Amino acid sequence: MNKVQIPREKFLQTPGLEDWRSEHAAVCVCFRTSSLAASAELVQAIAALPGTDDDGLDIDIRGDAVYVRIVTITDEYTGVTDQDVELALAISAVGQRLKVTTEPSAVQAVKVSFLINYDKGQRRELVDFWRAVLGYQERVGRPDEECGGAFELVDPRRRGAPLSFEYVSKQIDSWEGQTVYDRPSHFHVQMSRELVHARLDAAREFGGRDEDEHYETIKLRDPGDTLHFVNFTEVHDPHRR
Repeated sequence: MNKVQIPREKFLQTPGLEDWRSEHAAVCVCFRTSSLAASAELVQAIAALPGTDDDGLDIDIRGDAVYVRIVTITDEYTGVTDQDVELALAISAVGQRLKVTTEPSAVQAVKVSFLINYDKGQRRELVDFWRAVLGYQERVGRPDEECGGAFELVDPRRRGAPLSFEYVSKQIDSWEGQTVYDRPSHFHVQMSRELVHARLDAAREFGGRDEDEHYETIKLRDPGDTLHFVNFTEVHDPHRR
């Protein structure tokens, strides 16, 4: 049966997957365990499920937790599919059967973004440089420089943070109030909504300042006045104020 790509929002809104969270193009769940032996027991039960031999399943085993991450990568797209929903439901059922609790707020992700002038030569030079340094690959399912938007490099082992190269028009010397060439990189952070206020309060103590929240995105400036972005791992709720 062919896999059909679906929006991550649809995945996260599926009944039974309330504890799963968004992590870039993937989805992730954190199971809290009492020991490494308990973590291994959970992983062994998950490994026995049909569909776990697919390359899109990543499991991070710790002494107090198991992180399960699902992403489908094809020549056309990187994201989640209808079959990923079925696998995630089965994984959640295993956790319930073993009476393992979940901790949705433990899911967090970071992406490093570079601002580059809309110049093909500069873009290729910078992308090729970081590809060579990190051994990364180009992510499929992203627009190229002819389409605008962003271009990404990802770790083929799916362990390191992805790199995003965001295009700025050659007629624009500044972006979001900061000079492109003075501050060419910034962070995109995904975290649980319930942690945001405490994290931002802590950041303010060290010179950080947050700006307006717009469409589920918080703008955050560090002590050096570089602008970063904080998004939520939960699905967007249009009724939330």
